[in-house]
Amino acid sequence: MVRSVEMSEEAILEFRQQTRNKLIELGIPSETLAGIETSTLMRNRASQFAGENLSDSERLRLERKLDQFLLGYELGWAKESVLFPDAVPVLETLKERGIRMAIVTNTSRQAAEMIFAKHRLSEYFDVVITRNDVVQLKPDPQGILLALERLGDRAEFFVGDTRIDSEAARNAGIRSIIVRRGWPHTLLPPDPRADYGVDSLAEITRIIQRDGIL
Repeated sequence: MVRSVEMSEEAILEFRQQTRNKLIELGIPSETLAGIETSTLMRNRASQFAGENLSDSERLRLERKLDQFLLGYELGWAKESVLFPDAVPVLETLKERGIRMAIVTNTSRQAAEMIFAKHRLSEYFDVVITRNDVVQLKPDPQGILLALERLGDRAEFFVGDTRIDSEAARNAGIRSIIVRRGWPHTLLPPDPRADYGVDSLAEITRIIQRDGIL
């Protein structure tokens, strides 16, 4: 729905390196993170390591320090975020048709709330799941499954714009619609195994109409 001004290749690579450095600084062995490229998967691996090897107090300290580190990036990105022009018209259509919607994001609740307030998106979503609500981030299905539980309903589709989103949907056992945003680099590629690939959010109404939902 929104694009951060920090979606350049250089910014993503810098964030990944800083995430690795911070996790090692906080006591995660470098070998535990070996071969992992994305910040999300590094954080998932670190969480798994902490749960298996650290005391409760050590784990809580790591989570607190990592949260402070991440917020430094996330709140800046949220403040400078730009709404994609196809977002609100589609949300309006889905809401008018009685479609209940949830957000599952790997960012913090504080950043999500800032984005919602800035772009006036709160009214469209019944459930919001952030990184603060789960142990494992997307592509782990935990966030999607928690959203379904809170919705009290089954999901027909999970909409996203990266490989992580389609993998999360697949892991949760639901279909994915991936919007090809045309990122100017290859660090956030769409997944060719997604159930549907579209060039605009506007196309998802056609897909769900064909599916008999609208």
